Amino acid sequence: MFTITLKGKPDKNRPDFVKITMVIYRPGYNRVPKILPITGLYKHWVQSQQRFKPKTENAAASNALLASTVNKYLQVGNAWDDQQVRWTPKELSHYYDKPREVMLRETVVPTVEQVYRKWISEIRETKKMKNGHEIPCEAYAKANERILDFLTRFVKEKYDRAFYNLEFMDITEQFLKDYVFYIESEGAKKGNRGGLRGKLHSLYQVVKKAEKKGIPGADVDAFVCTNEKFREQEHESSAISLTLLKAMESMDRTPLSEKESYYLDLFLFCFYCGGMAPIDAAYLTWPCIDTKKHKITYERTKTPKKAQPIFVPRAEKIVEKYRNHCYGNFVLPIFGKQHDTHAKKKNRMTYICGEVNTALRRIVSILGFDEEITWYSARGTYITMMVDQKCSPEVVAKHAGCSVSTLYKYYWKNLRESEIIAELCEEFSD
Repeated sequence: MFTITLKGKPDKNRPDFVKITMVIYRPGYNRVPKILPITGLYKHWVQSQQRFKPKTENAAASNALLASTVNKYLQVGNAWDDQQVRWTPKELSHYYDKPREVMLRETVVPTVEQVYRKWISEIRETKKMKNGHEIPCEAYAKANERILDFLTRFVKEKYDRAFYNLEFMDITEQFLKDYVFYIESEGAKKGNRGGLRGKLHSLYQVVKKAEKKGIPGADVDAFVCTNEKFREQEHESSAISLTLLKAMESMDRTPLSEKESYYLDLFLFCFYCGGMAPIDAAYLTWPCIDTKKHKITYERTKTPKKAQPIFVPRAEKIVEKYRNHCYGNFVLPIFGKQHDTHAKKKNRMTYICGEVNTALRRIVSILGFDEEITWYSARGTYITMMVDQKCSPEVVAKHAGCSVSTLYKYYWKNLRESEIIAELCEEFSD
């Protein structure tokens, strides 16, 4: 349902004459005005009736022309509605600027939702090969579907309009500021940031794709106002102290079960191999290892980065210990024959990560330490150790498969902070 209304007001250039504007309104869109080339004396215009007073100068001809003009646009809009075509008031306002058939539009401007869903579909169909294994992008597609649902809710609650009507010209700086506030408000209810960076990045990618395709209104420059929000909040490394690590290496394993001992080996393997992430350790295969050069080369699962850690003797000793228990050409016995789909591998990783983390916490407790630890702590611990031992950051980044800036931003941990604070307090004490 849509409406077309005529509005008349004094012409600024000729105050005695009326300037008539046709206003097209459709629920879910902003009103679109279009100035008509029809005029007359302002004193003869009757706003309540949207026409000139009868029997005044040229009233009959002007009123007939107004009615004819409105009727033409009504016919086009009704025809599109009958075809169940998605159209915008702006498109209707420009329809006769370039003549087209009433029953079929020449072009259709894609909406934000259409581009968003097409992008998600492309992600879902994308497949990547990592270290000889096919890795689907279903998880990334689902993550963006959740963001799309969130964005749809925002548009409805903030602007009371349907998301499928949203055009790229609607994504202005003010829209983005409102979106940021909404994300932060929703996140505050749960005590977090609401996934702010991920949600902004997702929408940015869609606008960027639309701009490259030349879709009207798509402008990534609008995101400049969100630059500060794209910056990550301070990240606390999960690295553990080297004292604890050495205690774990040399501990008496008698109190541990066979599985707990295996889980400890998985943690130590990741530490020895350049701080390898658990998911990368699970997918690691023998073709990635050059035993003669004592070198591992693999592509990280979650990023397109390549990592090249050293295959040190301690890591080799662990893999030899479990070699007869491995399936296929996997280096570690994490995946088995039954894990024949990506979904099953994902479920397996979720389960084993939980088991490893539980075992590590128990081990730390047995050793008498009070430190937080997870399987992923192996990554930050290796990087911290190497940096503190004055190893070149470029070399450490190569081992870990990340950039130098990422290395310091996420993984390195100042393990001497408490000592430094104590020393400074003593140095500057009264």
